[in-house]
Amino acid sequence: MQAAIPEEAVEPVNAAEHRPLYRKRERIYPKIPRGRYRSLKWAAMVILLAVYYLLPWVRWGRGLNAPEQAVLVLIMVFSVSGLVVFYVGLIVTLPLIGHASYHAYRDMVLDD
Repeated sequence: MQAAIPEEAVEPVNAAEHRPLYRKRERIYPKIPRGRYRSLKWAAMVILLAVYYLLPWVRWGRGLNAPEQAVLVLIMVFSVSGLVVFYVGLIVTLPLIGHASYHAYRDMVLDD
């Protein structure tokens, strides 16, 4: 049959006398931030979201068979110009960073 499992007197490891380095957990209470900058942030957010959601509906009479949403055209132009500036910056800076890191590595490793 089955052998009996021996019983041993075991002390719990998380007893209070075994954890003198720990202190009682402090409660954390969330606070609502207040102040001038928080109010300014909320005002800017309301204004910018209103512009974002309402301005694309403004019509711009440009004539027959031309797009009439002025803001959507401007959003497209600013987006494309921002991406062009970003990629030109990458094209200029990444080779410079690679060149500088190559020479820094070479100066550290090779002893002249």
